[in-house]
Amino acid sequence: WVSFTTSPAEVLAADLAIIPGTKATVADLAGLRSRGLNLAFAERARRGLPTLGVCGGYQMLGERIVDGVESKVEEVSGLGLLPAATVFEKEKLLARPSGRAPFFGEVEVLGYEIRHGKVFRHGGEPLFVGDGLDEGCRVGTILGTSWHGVMESDGFRRGFLRWVARERGLDWIPGELSFAAARERRLEKLGDLISENVDREALLRLIDDGPPFG
Repeated sequence: WVSFTTSPAEVLAADLAIIPGTKATVADLAGLRSRGLNLAFAERARRGLPTLGVCGGYQMLGERIVDGVESKVEEVSGLGLLPAATVFEKEKLLARPSGRAPFFGEVEVLGYEIRHGKVFRHGGEPLFVGDGLDEGCRVGTILGTSWHGVMESDGFRRGFLRWVARERGLDWIPGELSFAAARERRLEKLGDLISENVDREALLRLIDDGPPFG
């Protein structure tokens, strides 16, 4: 199961710990430290436990962050678990990249980027590669990427979770349902709920005429 936590003990006990994206990397890094989570992630690295940082989480896992854009703090130290540094730029990067994941059997990966921070890797291995592409970083069981949405790629998600299961000694077999099919089922269910429970004629009148007054 997946749970959100600010408990160092729960972070340390997890089979996989993820530092997600954020719109306030420096502030959230300070909050992470104030709760002692930095020590939990350092201990995970020492024990060889799987950890993934996504976008802002990847930036936190690096060695330093230079941010004159969002936080206006010139430089702060990261967690130092990946050989990478982040520099924030005024121009926001918006992209829909794709590549391959060499550590996970060269499976195809799609993602999207929406960020000011530009990450420079100077060690480890890239997580994703392609024509002129060198994205993310892996050192042992610590991984980071600037791409959101990578778990929507079925081959990558299954390969990644198989790896986590092997590292943690878990007996786990991936399901066969694709992410796209699962999402379509949820959307159909949502559509059915609306159709069965909403006064469509009243909703259409509201759209056409606006809210009633008086």
